[in-house]
Amino acid sequence: MARDAFDAIPIDDPERLELGDRALGHRLEDALRQLCRKNGIPEGDGIEAMNVPLRKAGVYGVPQQQQITAWAAIRNKADHGRFSEYSLEEVRVMHLGVSGFVTSFLGA
Repeated sequence: MARDAFDAIPIDDPERLELGDRALGHRLEDALRQLCRKNGIPEGDGIEAMNVPLRKAGVYGVPQQQQITAWAAIRNKADHGRFSEYSLEEVRVMHLGVSGFVTSFLGA
């Protein structure tokens, strides 16, 4: 996803927050699929199904795996309408983190 596309994800408007966190989660899952393909790892069904094999293959370490798990938790809460269980600040941090992850690991 291009930098300007990340910038277009709504994370500053509480009324549209659910769109931002869900879009970030979808982008994260897409990035993990790309990393799996790039590294010859079977694509899993969901973030954690790809996160663990990517870490085990040495694509990234335990701290990155744990961060991805935390982002997945926010995405899952958004997908299930549990918006009161995370904050706008957590989504802002997720935005920066997922953007940086994609840039670091996929150069996009």
